[in-house]
Amino acid sequence: MTKRKVRPLRLLAVILGGAFAVYVLLCAFQFVATAVEAISKNAKSESKRPDPEFADFTGQIKEYNSAVLMYDERVSVDQSLMLINRSHLIRDDFSPEISEYKGTGLLFNNCLHEAFSALSGEVSEQFGEKLYVSSAYRTAEEQKREIEEQGEVAQDLGASEHQAGLAADVYTLYHGGMGFEGTKTGKWVIENCWQYGFILRYPDGKEDKTGIEYEPWHLRYVGAPHAEYMSKAGLTFEEYIDSLEPEKLYRITTADGEYAAVRYSGDTLSGPESFESAVISDDNTGSRIATFLIKSAG
Repeated sequence: MTKRKVRPLRLLAVILGGAFAVYVLLCAFQFVATAVEAISKNAKSESKRPDPEFADFTGQIKEYNSAVLMYDERVSVDQSLMLINRSHLIRDDFSPEISEYKGTGLLFNNCLHEAFSALSGEVSEQFGEKLYVSSAYRTAEEQKREIEEQGEVAQDLGASEHQAGLAADVYTLYHGGMGFEGTKTGKWVIENCWQYGFILRYPDGKEDKTGIEYEPWHLRYVGAPHAEYMSKAGLTFEEYIDSLEPEKLYRITTADGEYAAVRYSGDTLSGPESFESAVISDDNTGSRIATFLIKSAG
């Protein structure tokens, strides 16, 4: 019986075929690993987080003097919950608390620096691209020019949140305006900005409440836990402010902690007897809103 000779070309073909098969397996493994990593990165936004609970406060209540409370070391005062629209214009004597954001030349209200940094950082990590800002704080003169250029599309002088530095018009490279929501990054930002204290200020289908057409690029900072509750409940900022009965203390429970909030206009206000921290903001309607963090989760 004669031995069968293996031809060099056939041997080479076998070797190359095996190498190709290994290459395909490695590619498949890499694809699966990448998919798993993507799922892991999106866990924060896709996990089954319980909806926030909003109810009357039933715990131990204490009456506070507003002026004294503002000097409590646990309390900070900002402008995060100012309702600004054509019915609630910025006062002539208003002074926005603004500063430059990370040497970019952009001016933001101080209350949203940290939140926007966290939001843009998450965008970079998840999608590998930068979240740009086309418009942040605007002076009255800049808003006048905006009105001249945009006409009725622009907010009236004094009715723009940009004049308080509380809004950010965002976009990604090559995708701004209405095109922003058509991208994966845009959809994620719209659906998850509440995790960083932002709301989509002018949502689709709510033009009768906001007086403004849908703007998927316009983010407004309101802080926790208000952003989460508004977003999950489908409320505009106007609807949310109207829902807060004056002088009534509410409990807001989220996965991040337990909060209490009260909208008040006098020298005194009701609050929880004990709390970790609090934020007080003028609401631009003649009242203030105090938000107490009673107990953070974990």
